[in-house]
Amino acid sequence: MNSLTLSSFWVTCAAILGLLYKGWKRRTEGSKLPPGPKGHFIFGNFLQIPSVAPWLKFNEWSKIYGDVVLLRLPIQTTIILCSTQSAFDLLDKRSNIYSDRPRSVMEELTTWDFSFAFMPYSLRWRRHRRYFHQYFHQGVIQDYQDIQRHAVWSFLRGMIDNKGNNPGNEVRNIFSDIIINVMYGINTTGDEYAYLAETSVRAFSEIHVPGMFWVEYLPSLRHLPGWLPGVQFKKYAQHYKPYIQKMINQPFDMVKAALENGTASPSVTASLLKEIEEKYHGTPQQAEEEEIAKNVAGLGYAAAADTTASAAQVFLIAMAFYPEVQKKAQAEIETVVGLGRLPDFGDGEHLPYIRAVMMEVLRWKPVVPFDTPHAVMEDDEYRGMFIPKGTIVIANVWNMLHDPEVFPDPETFNPSRFLNDGKLDPNILDPSSVAFGFGRRICPGRHLSDASLFLTVTSILHTFDILLDPDFRGNDVEMLTGLISAPIAVPCTLKLRSQTAERLVRNVSD
Repeated sequence: MNSLTLSSFWVTCAAILGLLYKGWKRRTEGSKLPPGPKGHFIFGNFLQIPSVAPWLKFNEWSKIYGDVVLLRLPIQTTIILCSTQSAFDLLDKRSNIYSDRPRSVMEELTTWDFSFAFMPYSLRWRRHRRYFHQYFHQGVIQDYQDIQRHAVWSFLRGMIDNKGNNPGNEVRNIFSDIIINVMYGINTTGDEYAYLAETSVRAFSEIHVPGMFWVEYLPSLRHLPGWLPGVQFKKYAQHYKPYIQKMINQPFDMVKAALENGTASPSVTASLLKEIEEKYHGTPQQAEEEEIAKNVAGLGYAAAADTTASAAQVFLIAMAFYPEVQKKAQAEIETVVGLGRLPDFGDGEHLPYIRAVMMEVLRWKPVVPFDTPHAVMEDDEYRGMFIPKGTIVIANVWNMLHDPEVFPDPETFNPSRFLNDGKLDPNILDPSSVAFGFGRRICPGRHLSDASLFLTVTSILHTFDILLDPDFRGNDVEMLTGLISAPIAVPCTLKLRSQTAERLVRNVSD
């Protein structure tokens, strides 16, 4: 393609965008849309959205335009919700029309469209969700406690053997080990499955940053050869696709083969496949149901392994930066648990300060700073503002959890903000009510995540002191940007608190 032809192509693209924008403008003319920043006559606000930490820009706009901000993006109307009130009003109370998902070309190209988290609100989505809920609702997660204990104890023993070095990387293995065992019955300790999930989720995170990829606004670009300028998204998708496919298929195929030869360990996937075999054996629907089971297992593996691990890393950083909070948390554990055993799940109701620490971890540096985009299924009106059918709606979770009206001095890690007279204050917003999503799209794995994080937090505090790396300079850490935000580095080490603590870990690990 010569330069003249290439120039003509991009001029044509710009013309198409202009026509689409005019069509959208005619449709909404006379309607009172939400306020928002003025944009380019062709590109709208596309070029104004930063690729790094866009939630900070959304927060800046909310101070000018209010808690419901309109962004005009090519062929898409997007609304950013910047308060808990607007998010609860629309995404929770009107979830019957705010539970759809926008189509994503990058999901299709990377093959992340297997995930029911991104599926349109449909019968297919409900079938996936039903399978997942069956094994992860609050009434059944206690079945996984032994797996959780052994993963945490293995981490503690490894940290003792490793002299407490590099806990930020090692802590991630806890959650990959838990979920790979729960989902597939694979009992492993190591980096392989953690790395596979982390790499796959990196693509998941980046492709959902508003304005990151032009092809989301001009889907026809997907048909162009990858060597053209502006078509680098194809190379991006080709890089991540093998990781995602391996994550979905490899452990699932292992379980299926083990079932066939009678060596399968107990797992969610094995149970699902047995259930499907009994119900659909020999029917055309069997293959379809097995595909659903594979998708459900793959999403559970990826999401639980990465997001909970990122929250644990934030916890380590917070304890290193705020040693007075760490000491108070350790004192509560010693009072309730004592020095003769390790913490366990039943201790949670007696540890309000620990619960407050976990809430503050979710609030201080939210690992999901903005919610996965919703799509409106019909025209709607809110506070006199018109919201057209098909509008993309994004909850700016970071904004909600750093609102100084709700959380004074939001940049400070302060668990006591959630307490009143030594008890959790029900009048203070629980960060988990926004951190795990909204309405019918709320994260279905949140109960397992909470339990795993609780045992990790209490066990680390009981066994180790968390120290800031002496070579670290600064008063904050840099976070990865994307739908999922994780610390780029965790500048701390663990120091064994006592020989008694070591004996406890050695005894339970043997």
